[in-house]
This record gives sequence, structure tokens and C-alpha cells, in this order.
Amino acid sequence: MGIGVIGCSNAKALQRVVQRADISAAVIRVRALAVASMFPSTLSASLLALPFSVACLVAPPEAIFPQFGTAAMGDTLVIVNGRLVGLLPAETPDLLAAVFGLLRASLSPWLGKPNAERADAWSNDEAADPFEVLGVTSAAPFESVRAAWRARLAEYHPDRYAQAGAKIRAVAEDESRRLNAAFARIAAQQGGRKLPDV
Repeated sequence: MGIGVIGCSNAKALQRVVQRADISAAVIRVRALAVASMFPSTLSASLLALPFSVACLVAPPEAIFPQFGTAAMGDTLVIVNGRLVGLLPAETPDLLAAVFGLLRASLSPWLGKPNAERADAWSNDEAADPFEVLGVTSAAPFESVRAAWRARLAEYHPDRYAQAGAKIRAVAEDESRRLNAAFARIAAQQGGRKLPDV
């Protein structure tokens, strides 16, 4: 379902693609020339087979936005919903696994699971550390935990995925449930606080 491999020779062209509403994620390979053939074919084939839209991009270092940091030749950036979720150095041993790990953690943790398993996964996820699910440390104050929960929940709000396919909407709903369950567990541990209205 991806949009193919695109070469972006400057920051404006790269920004136009990354900010498209129909793209869930972008994987940018930093190369000297913005030529589509410089994107690893095994990586692009795997990304384009995903059930959500992923842009495979090739761009020179000077085209990378300053907010994404400094990228060196051969680095790979993973962008989800317009935000950098990972910068993988050129020497990353298993690039495919690293990219999929970042996508799975930030976009669709339950992608690929059967519907019945996915539907109940959030409630059966007692073994998962709720702080890890929300992306905070266990030493974080409750207000920081709440802020992280709200921020992550905003990423999966149903309005963001109203035009997406049924699978993507289901994944967003499942992730919202998982985030709410994690926050509820933390709130219960920290004095029986209730889930606030969002």
C-alpha cells in the first residue's frame, strides 16, 4: 500500500512528501544523490507490502529538516505522523528489523495479529510495563505520565484516521485502548486516581 520510492533532492520536496495526509510513515535513506535506486530494494519491497501507506524516500544530507537532527551519509530516518521516531546509523546491522521495530512501536503495535487476538490484546497485556507503553520512566511524576498519555492518545485519535482503511482504524482503536489501560494501571498504582476526561 506504500507510495513507492521517491527521490527528494531538496528540503522543500522532502517536506511535501512527509507531510502528505495520506502517508502514515516515511523512511528516508540519506544518500549523496536523490535517486530511487539508492533505496535498498529488500527494505522497499517489505515496506510497500504493509497495509498502511509508507513513503520510501532518498534524500541528500542537506535536504533533511533541522528538527530531525543531523543525518550522515547512509543513515536512515523513520518518520511517523510527521515526527522523527528513529535515526538509524549507516552501520546498523539489521536495517530491516530496526525499521520495522520502530514502525511497530510507534504506529501499530498490534499490526499483523488476528482480529480476535488484537481486539483483546490491550486488556491481556498485564505483562507489559505501563510506563514503557506510555514512553516514560517509572520515576516520572504523575503529571508527566498524564502528559505523555495525552500526547500518545492524540496520535491515535479516531479523527486522525477517519479516512483510513478499516485495518488502520482498528489498529488506532486498539492502540488507544492499550494506552488507556496502561494509564489506568499507573493511576491505580499511584493512589487510585481515575482516568481523566480527554
